Amino acid sequence: MSTLVISTAEPSGDLQAAALAAELKRRHPQMRILGAGGHSMRAAGVEVLIDSSGWGVIGPGAAIGLLPTLMLAYRRMRKLLLEVRPDLLIVVDCPAAHYRLAGFARRHGVKTMYYFPPSQWTRSAKRLHQIHQRVTSVVTAFRFNAEQYRKNGLEVQFFGHPLVDIIGPPRPLEQAQQALGLKPGRYIALLPGSRVQELRYLTPVLLRAAALLRQRYPDVEFLIPCATPRLAPILARLLGTTPTFLHVFQGQAREALAASRVALIASGTASLEAALLRIPHVVFYKGGSLDWALFRLLHRLKLLRVDRFGLVNLVLDQDVMPEFLQTTATPENLVREAISLFEEGPERERMLECLDRARASVGEPGVVGRVADHVERLLQGR
Repeated sequence: MSTLVISTAEPSGDLQAAALAAELKRRHPQMRILGAGGHSMRAAGVEVLIDSSGWGVIGPGAAIGLLPTLMLAYRRMRKLLLEVRPDLLIVVDCPAAHYRLAGFARRHGVKTMYYFPPSQWTRSAKRLHQIHQRVTSVVTAFRFNAEQYRKNGLEVQFFGHPLVDIIGPPRPLEQAQQALGLKPGRYIALLPGSRVQELRYLTPVLLRAAALLRQRYPDVEFLIPCATPRLAPILARLLGTTPTFLHVFQGQAREALAASRVALIASGTASLEAALLRIPHVVFYKGGSLDWALFRLLHRLKLLRVDRFGLVNLVLDQDVMPEFLQTTATPENLVREAISLFEEGPERERMLECLDRARASVGEPGVVGRVADHVERLLQGR
């Protein structure tokens, strides 16, 4: 019986790992899968020994505060690897947590697969080589990321993005609204992210944008999905007294997107979810002043080479949709773009065409099965 250890560090990674774990458990019911994750992995039958649902942070300020937790978790993961001696370690995204862990596993003879490898936001050949040297196999979910590795002579596997399977085809608007218990109408989804600091910085921007949009469209209502249960009390405090035109859901982000005509989304996996559901959206992001200053410094010194951050733009390797970052992430800018996408016309049609191209570029259905095939080959030593 094979034993796998999987390590994830945030809700999106937890979701992707859970889909893979569920497929492997379906094929091999006796396979033991354990590690670090959240509620999605638990639901998939993984023995979650370390809860990593609070590890996902953005920026040095938040990362410094999380260092004691990460260091303790790193020690626990090292101990787990030495005790269990798994046939394969699968790490998902999050280089802060997994870069050193992959190196430790390699030194102790544990095969490692990097699923959703880092460097999706950089073109640094040096970093790509460093990652590649620490693992047995690199499996990326993005074609452009695979091309970066191949341009540097590095072996990489690309089977598509698992969200293609998880989300499935776009669904009728009326059906999605009914599934959420909503009356037929016009809705806009507001997604402030899945991290604590994202909620704190981005929720006020979204609430102000919603107020401005209500002035333009008095009949429009808004849907806010809360990414994880642990964020619910924080979001509730930020929202205060919830007006009747604002509907809050626990999870159900994909359902909220599918029920909406337009979405305002914090940069991240939710942008790709919206693309796969064929929902026009506006991408934005805002962080602390210290994080922003450090980002600008690293970018100016060319230590951080980021051309774009919206996933649709990254997937297509083109600036096809506007991105609002920090100082430009204002309610007024979001509202202006949202209106252009809400109304029937050339801007909305152009966006829908870009979303169709993005969906076509992330692979055909059956992605999770193809990744599971690759895991089986690794377990067999091939």
